[in-house]
Amino acid sequence: MDRTRVLGVLALGTLLLLAGCQAPGTPERPEFSPTVTVVNATGAEQGTTIAVANNETIDPGLVFAQVRSLLDADVPPPTNVRVLDDLDAMGGGTPLGGESPVRRHLNVTMRGDLDLGDQENGAVNQLGGITIYPGKTRDPMATTWVLAHELTHYVQVRAGHAGTVRERVDLGTTDGQFTYRAMLEGPAVFSTEAYLDEYAPAAETTLSLYRRIDDGLPDGSYGKYANRQYLLGYEYTRSLVDSPAELAGLYDRSARTSEQVIHAYRPAEAPMATLTVTYEGGDGWAETGRDRMGEAFLWAALEDRLGTDRARTAAAGWGNDSLVMVYPTTEGNASFAWVHRWDAAANASTFAAAGETYLDRAGTAAGPVTRLDAGATARLERLDERTTLLLVGERAFVTGTTGEAVGSRVRLETTG
Repeated sequence: MDRTRVLGVLALGTLLLLAGCQAPGTPERPEFSPTVTVVNATGAEQGTTIAVANNETIDPGLVFAQVRSLLDADVPPPTNVRVLDDLDAMGGGTPLGGESPVRRHLNVTMRGDLDLGDQENGAVNQLGGITIYPGKTRDPMATTWVLAHELTHYVQVRAGHAGTVRERVDLGTTDGQFTYRAMLEGPAVFSTEAYLDEYAPAAETTLSLYRRIDDGLPDGSYGKYANRQYLLGYEYTRSLVDSPAELAGLYDRSARTSEQVIHAYRPAEAPMATLTVTYEGGDGWAETGRDRMGEAFLWAALEDRLGTDRARTAAAGWGNDSLVMVYPTTEGNASFAWVHRWDAAANASTFAAAGETYLDRAGTAAGPVTRLDAGATARLERLDERTTLLLVGERAFVTGTTGEAVGSRVRLETTG
């Protein structure tokens, strides 16, 4: 089986909106193995097994019992599993939200051509409804591991773990959305790897797929950024637990920021730095939104021009950030001011140097202002020893905005 055909970004469905294929020598059927109905795209019952290649079938009740045993979870079995014949029927939106001016200006966009061929996929909604697409060839092992992955999400939903993580992160921010997914997808990858070790030790690991996606997509692309939820989430999970049975406790102390995920910090080890930003746009500019982008996004944004290693180093030392989105009150496009509060002055220096190199490579400089290849203008300024300001967008905004930092308080003003 070629596992590289499987789609790397398995969805968690609307949480984000989004008789046995058993290898020889694996453990026998668990004592408790419920009957789970298989339905098609329209909800019509198809029996209690999933038909796959080689005239084999997969019993979702058996896979559920095996996953539940690994997780030591006390949840009821799913009522059914929806199996699709067409990937388009999966529906759902783009992970982490749609396109935005910030992503366009910084080129964190869907780009690059990575051919994964036919794409097995799956999703679990907020009520625990499970949907899988086995692929056109219905490879037995691919179908099994996608099902095991989604059943881990099912347990996360039914046991309340997804809700616990949701309460610990700020889902109203880009950083919170990344962290939330990493804290669900990382454990799901960890659980799936344990499942394969236990029940299909000869199978290729799913990690090889996510690593191939990471290697195959352009530096700084949105796809690479989203795929890191799986890789970084897995590494975070692996650093804190030894077995899937310990995952329940992990959600109660999950990371709150992507910084904590990247560096495998416990929340108490790396709390966010205090940062308060006020903005005054006068009559010409109107604030339309705020966001916290996070270290993972900053890494991806810099990576487009600096490469993975230098971008990761430059983003490390992130303490907090605040992005202020503004629009001109007359004609014009979106602009933004991105304030970073760093853990230490040395981190701010490292970022400032890397940021200047980024701007040199991303466009054409005319004094302190750079005309980015993507069309916007940009300017980077260091407000104090721990605070930096990146301005991107309309030239009038970039040249007319000033920043003042007094400790953790930053005041921005646009004139003209």
